[in-house]
Amino acid sequence: RLSDITSGQPAKIFLMIGTNDLAFGKTVDYIIANYRKIITRIRQESPRTKIYIQSVLPTDDAIHTNRKNTDIILINEGLKKLAREYSLPYIDLFSAFKTENNKLNREYSLDGLHLNGKGYLLWKDVIARYVSE
Repeated sequence: RLSDITSGQPAKIFLMIGTNDLAFGKTVDYIIANYRKIITRIRQESPRTKIYIQSVLPTDDAIHTNRKNTDIILINEGLKKLAREYSLPYIDLFSAFKTENNKLNREYSLDGLHLNGKGYLLWKDVIARYVSE
């Protein structure tokens, strides 16, 4: 599927992966290694594409017990390191969407995982400056 995207040589790609991997039992290390592979492939297949790494969003892990926010925080720390290593922008969405207890703010989601309209508008607002660069 990635080749379908890179074959179009997009100007920008905004990456956000990991939530479903957690649900399928993948480890934090596996997810970070997968990001590394994806970044490498994008750079090989579409070298002019600017890559943006977006943090993984929090969840309500009381409802979605296979997606722990403690793991998401660790993933996001790993993504920050990857962004520095590859000199890529890191977009911290987690902070914009979390409650004081590091859960997904219910204001932005109906089910504790998927964003609602207000959540998508917040996401748009956070990434707008990167989109228009």
